[in-house]
Amino acid sequence: MADTGLAERVDVQAPASRRNVLGSVLSTLPWVLVIAALLVVWSRGSVPASDLARFGAYWVLALVLPGTLVHRALRGSRGNLPEDLGYGAATGLLLEIIAWALAAATGQQSLLRWWSLPVLVAFAAVPGLRRHWRVGERRPLPLAWHWGMGAVLLTVLAWGYTQWRMVPLPPAYGGYYQDVLYHLGLVQELTRAMPFELPHVAGEALRYHYLSDAHIASGSMITGISPAVVLLRLWLVPVIGTAVLLAAGLARDLSGAVWAGPVAALAAFTGTTVTLGSPVGASGEMPLSYASPSQTYALVPLLLLAGLVVDVARGRSLGAAWPLIPVLGLVCAGAKSSALPPLIAGLALTAVVFWWRKRQVPRPAVVALACLVAAMALGFRLFAGGGAGTLRVQALALLHFIAPYAETLGTGDGIWPSAPLPPGINDGGVLGWLLAFAVVAWWVLGQAPRWVGMSLLLDSGHRTDPAVWLLAGTVLAGAGATWVFQHPSISQIYFWMGVIPVGVVLTTWSLAQARAPWPVLVVPAVAGALAGLATAGTVVGFAVPRISRPGTPTTSTVEGWLRVLGLSAARYVLFVAVAAALAVGVAALWRRRVP
Repeated sequence: MADTGLAERVDVQAPASRRNVLGSVLSTLPWVLVIAALLVVWSRGSVPASDLARFGAYWVLALVLPGTLVHRALRGSRGNLPEDLGYGAATGLLLEIIAWALAAATGQQSLLRWWSLPVLVAFAAVPGLRRHWRVGERRPLPLAWHWGMGAVLLTVLAWGYTQWRMVPLPPAYGGYYQDVLYHLGLVQELTRAMPFELPHVAGEALRYHYLSDAHIASGSMITGISPAVVLLRLWLVPVIGTAVLLAAGLARDLSGAVWAGPVAALAAFTGTTVTLGSPVGASGEMPLSYASPSQTYALVPLLLLAGLVVDVARGRSLGAAWPLIPVLGLVCAGAKSSALPPLIAGLALTAVVFWWRKRQVPRPAVVALACLVAAMALGFRLFAGGGAGTLRVQALALLHFIAPYAETLGTGDGIWPSAPLPPGINDGGVLGWLLAFAVVAWWVLGQAPRWVGMSLLLDSGHRTDPAVWLLAGTVLAGAGATWVFQHPSISQIYFWMGVIPVGVVLTTWSLAQARAPWPVLVVPAVAGALAGLATAGTVVGFAVPRISRPGTPTTSTVEGWLRVLGLSAARYVLFVAVAAALAVGVAALWRRRVP
């Protein structure tokens, strides 16, 4: 009987064991496919196999592994390996910058490739740290999450390939975008010891937010790969992939819905503004930029910092992770000077709102706010201050770069007019103000998917959640700065580009709180995807006739552009109404079918 009982237990356990193995294989497969696709795409970009091996080893051993160990020690495990590795990669990038700064300050760049070794030895030798080599209390994510994230990463990879496939590796004749060559010069300069000089002007101190270039320089020095290959090919997709995992983790933490992670990640990094065939675009379409390494790189420390600040705003203890607040703040300031101010504004709004509601100072939030303000001030002094400060106040200056204004009232404004408003608005009288209002309203409509999450503030339950105020304030500050400041090269748009992932996370959170059946959510998702494809000029666009321009850039009129903007807005409203009607119809059918 004993033998029979044992056999029965083995028979019961065997199928369960096989299911676990099958589940592990199926959940690992999408990540393997992403890595394989990345290697193929890099190879098609003329990167030698030896460089691929060295760069892969660098990311695993010098970034992901030490970063994961340190992040688990400071913040704990997230209960699953993919998110642990994503947050670990972000922490590894932070540690690398610290190691690079120490090496550059002491002239010991030759030791930089070994910076992770003391970390790995410490976590192997110290008994209390050894447990961080394993995932903590397991909270596995469903199979659909793994495949969803794999699809998002493959989409990001496809975007990256489209950016670099027409950019040859040197030596080559051909046109390089000037900013890319500028960054290549910075990368070369940052392989040297401090103090740094502007590589294009001998003896001129370097004043720029250059930490993205420091990461690329570190990757080149550690691997021995040419800086041009790292800049033009290798660094981009892994850094974006890290930001994708951070955004997905933040969306899941806030909403409590597993599906929110892949949805937020996809919409945040590959979604674009919806213009539905209008000739007027909505500036600031995506948070990613191949030509601006600083913008793309800054998303990683910004999203990692946003997750910490959410916990602080909610009154949760950070414990040993508190030092990450000022350090990440300084790295954000040194990576992109536009990255930190919107988050500071969002945190300040949160502190004021909850002081007003409770009549007591939210001390953790105030301490974090002080740390970030100090980091921004120090970053201005160390990085982007001095002669690099070309930003100034001019409300609605973004109009200079949008066709309806630039081709009509803005033709006489000059390159950098010094005035509180673009001069053409007042010169145009009532029509000038009407055109300005119409363009801003169209921009707001085009960016609507990044705004609608603020609807959580209408719900009394969520209105008491500091995280909602934090994210909403951050998005509003990014948009406000974009329309309040002026820059001769439209760099004020980076205030908005930096907060796009934050806005999408907030929107995804609001969708999760709606608790609509999944078929209802699929309707606007499919409609949005089709609209995006139509906007991008794909074959879907043939079903959406384009709205004609009101003449050439030299013959268009204010009245003509007002008609175009009105027709564009009407088409947008009709599209939203149809999508909403379909969603309501699907919801009614679902309620009749499911008791």
